[in-house]
Amino acid sequence: MDAKIIKLKEEFNHKKSEIDLLKSDEKILAAQKVLLTLESEFEKTELTDLQSHLNLLEKIKQTLKKIDVILTPQVFEAYDAQEKIVDRMRIAFKIQKIKYQQTVNLEIFKAKQAIELEKQKCQTLAEYLENLSLETQTKIKDLNNLSTHGLDELEKLIHQEHKIYAHFEAQILKLESKHNNLKETK
Repeated sequence: MDAKIIKLKEEFNHKKSEIDLLKSDEKILAAQKVLLTLESEFEKTELTDLQSHLNLLEKIKQTLKKIDVILTPQVFEAYDAQEKIVDRMRIAFKIQKIKYQQTVNLEIFKAKQAIELEKQKCQTLAEYLENLSLETQTKIKDLNNLSTHGLDELEKLIHQEHKIYAHFEAQILKLESKHNNLKETK
């Protein structure tokens, strides 16, 4: 049992020396790997008495303290660097947001102007169509008046024509009657 603990301690010291040589990101990953190894060894170890259990727990506690000593400066450095990056990103986001808002406002202004121009064009077209409609209505009235007057005139002409035909028919009948009278007198 103690041999396993000594072996774990040796492995930890070996890993710790490897961790010290690595960059901060790699140190964090390596420390996590050591913890996983310890956890798996802890699960494999059969503890028969309370003292061996306590010894293993103490070794794990010491291991954790060593890892904490290794990682604490890197964690704070990483946290500070991350905060600076986040601050820069916030500032960049605010600048982008302002630029985007200005662009959107400009596009909205352009769209409003285009809409206003289209409204004016539609208004002008509506006025033109209304004027055209009034002119057309006036022309239709004039045509109706002309056609009504023309129909009246046409009716008068037809009536006169009927009178003329009636007069000619009367004349023809008179002539036929004279002709017939002459024939009979001969």
